[in-house]
Amino acid sequence: MSVTFTAPAPEALQRVSLENGDRLYASEFLRRFEAMPDVKKAELVGSTVFMASPVSTMHGKPDGTILGLLYCYASKHPDLAVYPNTTLILSSDDVIQPDSQLQRLPEAGGKSMVTDKGYVRGSVELVAEVARSSVSIDAGDKMDACRRGGVGEYLLWLVDDGVIQWWRLEDDQYVEIEPDSNGVAESSIFPGLRLDFPAMLAFDAAKVLAAIK
Repeated sequence: MSVTFTAPAPEALQRVSLENGDRLYASEFLRRFEAMPDVKKAELVGSTVFMASPVSTMHGKPDGTILGLLYCYASKHPDLAVYPNTTLILSSDDVIQPDSQLQRLPEAGGKSMVTDKGYVRGSVELVAEVARSSVSIDAGDKMDACRRGGVGEYLLWLVDDGVIQWWRLEDDQYVEIEPDSNGVAESSIFPGLRLDFPAMLAFDAAKVLAAIK
């Protein structure tokens, strides 16, 4: 007895879902992501798909503190733009969605641009991440993706450890930006963007904002 197999229609081969661990290139990742409007956050790091976990206030509070700092700093500098939770295309293997990113506009000499679909593409100047359930990714593969992609600075708040770390790109490697004796560090790219680490960890908004120039 013979069995006949019918080839599926071409459209049946075009998956429109994303699953943790999928191995994709940026174009296919974005095609599937755009076909899933209910998905709010998914990332491609080293060609591997990572789907976000639910977000609690333990992530949201430090995330809002960093975002507020970047917005206040950018408000003093019209050549800058802040994008929270916005897709950043770094390469064909890396499409991430940082908690925050600070961009120097291309007309002001920045190395990234906004695409027709509203994504950021290129070497943005600063990426900030708040890590709790995502520590292994944010402090590992995603940080390395930003390094490969030429992101100028990488800011990471390790919530459960009560630690903030800040790196600048130097000779294709990230070098930590050390705070001074008062616990304050300054960006090597954005003059006056200063982080008071103790104030940030204490959620002292007034003191955090007082540090910037």
